[in-house]
Amino acid sequence: MKALLRMVLLITSVNLFSQVKEKPVFADREDGFYEVVDYDVQKSALKDLNLSTDIGISTREISTIKKRKNEIDLYVIDIVLTEAGAGKFKKLTKKNIARPIAIVLNRKLISAPLVMNPIPDGKVEISGNFTEEEIDEIINAIKR
Repeated sequence: MKALLRMVLLITSVNLFSQVKEKPVFADREDGFYEVVDYDVQKSALKDLNLSTDIGISTREISTIKKRKNEIDLYVIDIVLTEAGAGKFKKLTKKNIARPIAIVLNRKLISAPLVMNPIPDGKVEISGNFTEEEIDEIINAIKR
């Protein structure tokens, strides 16, 4: 029962949720968030994802980024986008409910969390199977 409650809280409280921890794969793309085209749930490993050639949101459109522990004691990444970035992300997430948004850093696809609901205000929470050290690495890479 406790595990089920945690799962329900997790699903209802996040915007983007990374389900499975995988090793990053090479991606010939600029740092940022990308739409996954021709998404097939049966082929959802990072190596199988086909990213849009056009960037959805650049990391330059991030106003602030920090880590915190959420209500179920897991580390998450909180991001606040610029006004321009928030508008783009609203459209991107509205179009991709129950589909992944790919995150590319240092020419590596590091994660592809599922969009759980539209994100209209530019405030993004990324949670999932990350250690505190992995979150620190992601935040430091974005801040560069």
